[in-house]
Amino acid sequence: MRCPNCGAQNTDGAYCSNCGAALLTGELPEAEQQLVRRNVSYYARRFAPMRSGKVLSWNWAAFFLGPLWLSYRKMTIPTLVSVFLLEGTFWFDKLWSAPLLMLLIGALGNWVYYRYVRFWSVVCATRPAEQLEQAFARRGGTSILGATATAALIIALALWWMRFFSHAAVLFSIRG
Repeated sequence: MRCPNCGAQNTDGAYCSNCGAALLTGELPEAEQQLVRRNVSYYARRFAPMRSGKVLSWNWAAFFLGPLWLSYRKMTIPTLVSVFLLEGTFWFDKLWSAPLLMLLIGALGNWVYYRYVRFWSVVCATRPAEQLEQAFARRGGTSILGATATAALIIALALWWMRFFSHAAVLFSIRG
């Protein structure tokens, strides 16, 4: 079993032979632990009810950070959808919908992540053993770079939209 704290491989015992952290025993399958990598015990607790069909599970990081949390967890498609929904609230002057989007991501974020981890654990299981670690590293864990790129995308889209509307006002103004 892999240690959720330091990543060292352990053969048996309740504690990591490398760092001494408590090991999870049977809460998440090995493939899912490899994909989650950080905060494994948190997600093990959140994923357990989802295995029996529960969908809602609150996540404060997902609520406050939304698209940044999604991209930090390497969920590209949900990230892009949430970025465009968030930007759309400002583009179409529907600011009241931004808090609803935050609530939606906060309430469904763990479920979306659970589905993502389950999907990639099945896909990675079909890979040859020598490619397995690389597949887990590519699809699992976290990405500060992804969250930073998402923040840059949100800022760039907001600036572009502000510039578009500043010129649109001149184009559509009535001259008399």
